[in-house]
Amino acid sequence: MVREGNVYPPKDWGVITQKGKDLYVHILNPPVESFLFLPGFQEKVKSVYSMNPSRKLSFSVQKERAFINLDGLNFDPIDTILHIRLE
Repeated sequence: MVREGNVYPPKDWGVITQKGKDLYVHILNPPVESFLFLPGFQEKVKSVYSMNPSRKLSFSVQKERAFINLDGLNFDPIDTILHIRLE
């Protein structure tokens, strides 16, 4: 099922939206950790990129949860956007 708009409940760090097979992670408040934790995540991920600047990020998807490595990512003071491409 393809859902549009906000697809996961808002988190302390921001929100996730979806358009087709693309998820957009909007990090409005950077997490303290060097990773982003997405509980309840069940989709199969093809790739994860930061949008500005474009950079491939490492990730791990395990039983209903995902982790995105944020090491070295420069956060935009307004909205850092990550692009998750689903299979």
